[in-house]
Amino acid sequence: EHLGFEELWMGEHHSGGMQIYGSPELFIAAAAERTSRIKLGAGVISVPYHHPYMIADRILQLDHQTRGRAMFGFGPGMLVSDAHMLNIKPEQQRERLVEGLDVIIRLLDGEVVNHDSDWFSLRDASLQMAPYSFRRPEMAVVTSKTPIGSRLAGKYGLGILTHGGGDVAAALKLAEE
Repeated sequence: EHLGFEELWMGEHHSGGMQIYGSPELFIAAAAERTSRIKLGAGVISVPYHHPYMIADRILQLDHQTRGRAMFGFGPGMLVSDAHMLNIKPEQQRERLVEGLDVIIRLLDGEVVNHDSDWFSLRDASLQMAPYSFRRPEMAVVTSKTPIGSRLAGKYGLGILTHGGGDVAAALKLAEE
């Protein structure tokens, strides 16, 4: 903050020896206590690794705790080694992102959610408070080598985070779809 940055993003990784924090939410909470204006972002929360209700609940808590300075990015999980350790098949990651993000958005928008899948279930689930932010906290979805993130961003009015912008082949593939 004292260097003039307007925002800081940190990701979620559980293997690979890089970005060695497993919970960007904890990092945001600690940084929020030590700052007053910089926006703090989870870039990204790997949705398939968590129950979507718990993600929505943590988002809401951090939205209040930071007085609206927390930002949230969502993705399927970047490291194959993370998914392997959690016994999540690569082909499940993107479909779980789509399913989980839908539930997260609905909860943050104040809906009561009932949901059954092979991954998680909810019964009459709702969050205890409304978001601190006007509508909902600032949120984005990651796009990389498939159009799924871009489609989700458009469907829910979210921003886009990308770490695949330098991959020309991936950009051309996205342009075709």
